[in-house]
Amino acid sequence: MALTLARLHTGRFDVLTLRNAYHGLTQAVQGASNLGTWKQPFPNGYQSYSIETSSV
Repeated sequence: MALTLARLHTGRFDVLTLRNAYHGLTQAVQGASNLGTWKQPFPNGYQSYSIETSSV
């Protein structure tokens, strides 16, 4: 929800995350922070979305 609101407010889609910082447990946030805790194949009912990330 926070990512969606930030994107709506700013009109931007880039996300800055810090390594070894807690950002939550949702798939979107884990994908943005590049955590490898979600492994494929996902259980039925889940979808994998690729989002563009970059390292600073």
